[in-house]
Amino acid sequence: MLISSMPCVKFYDSEIWTAFFRILATDPNPASRRGYSLMLGYMPKQFYAPHEGVIAKDKPATKIFYLQKVTEALINATKIEDDPEKRDPETRRNAVHSLIHLISIVGLNETWIERELISTVYSAMLQCLNDYSIDNRGDVGSWVREAAIKAVKKFIDLLLAHDHASGIKNNSANVQLIMPNVHFQI
Repeated sequence: MLISSMPCVKFYDSEIWTAFFRILATDPNPASRRGYSLMLGYMPKQFYAPHEGVIAKDKPATKIFYLQKVTEALINATKIEDDPEKRDPETRRNAVHSLIHLISIVGLNETWIERELISTVYSAMLQCLNDYSIDNRGDVGSWVREAAIKAVKKFIDLLLAHDHASGIKNNSANVQLIMPNVHFQI
């Protein structure tokens, strides 16, 4: 049975998502963190859309926005770990790949995507350009930087394509969104 033909109701259980986020953040096995950092950004679009769900068994159903929680978890996974024993550039690189893939599959024109979220993701990608971590393999931060360079380019391409599809002739509003300190004179 294909996963896309299975009902998604069980997958929307907040306990499952909480377990995903916990594994990504704290699992001592780097291979698990790497896998979860990819899995969180490569699910079908409908898993990120707002839906009615139960946060706790004794609480009424409410809107759950997993897109926000997933992006927060992935952004946290892009940061260099405080504990040198847990530092894993592959997890950080995978999180960058997942962030840009997530933005590309969800799209920028969905009404439920907050503009601040787009800006936060872009800022996280820019922060990854400063990863100069080294270990016994050498400049492992370059793996993260390379992924970030490609992600920033794809992000800007997505933003420009969205503007073009929306009929926006002047891109300065969206550029201001992701680069607030840039000022234009037109």
